[in-house]
Amino acid sequence: MNICVIPLGPVQSNMYLVEIQDAFFIVDPSCPPDSIRGGIKELFEKNGPAAVFVTHGHFDHMFYMEEWKEMYPDAPVYMSVKDRPLLARASANCSDLTFRGRAFKDVTTDITAVDGRFLTGDEAGGVRTAVYSTPGHTSGSVSVLFEEYEDGKVVDKALFTGDALFCGSVGRCDFETGSEEQMMASVAFFATLPKDLKVYPGHGPATDIGFEISHNPFF
Repeated sequence: MNICVIPLGPVQSNMYLVEIQDAFFIVDPSCPPDSIRGGIKELFEKNGPAAVFVTHGHFDHMFYMEEWKEMYPDAPVYMSVKDRPLLARASANCSDLTFRGRAFKDVTTDITAVDGRFLTGDEAGGVRTAVYSTPGHTSGSVSVLFEEYEDGKVVDKALFTGDALFCGSVGRCDFETGSEEQMMASVAFFATLPKDLKVYPGHGPATDIGFEISHNPFF
């Protein structure tokens, strides 16, 4: 599993390009399609993304999802249906906090459709995902686990948490549909995950569950 992080935009949101075996996945499409550069560009453009994931309905994590969908119409864009009401209003998707407040078209598919399913292949060689509801920042915030399988075993895995969990902190709860109570329930859930599980948040550096249990003051 190769993970490339591309931070961009007014609040340096992390877009992730995840390469697993012969497939590519986008997590939080905050950057345009032409942001894929370097040696991987030709291979990526040949195959395109197998799927695009949006962890929650704030502008800085989905700003270019319409462009990704237009360029790769066969690639589903997965997001929680709970956050769909945020798309149409700038005040709800937080884009009114910048000079580019806007509404977004709903080009998404319910993310629960891929919970526990293989996105490509099977246990002999493929990519399985688990979708965890981790509200608090928004009611529809999710964390997405990718598991890479070879010969019936998980050989690599990574968790993408959006703004639910950061290195040393958690997301704000004072936006529309946010909840401190739900956030603390999500933190309690994160604490049950394997300590060596690598975490890739929506902002800032990567971390792991063990480090957060030991150092994050919200745990």
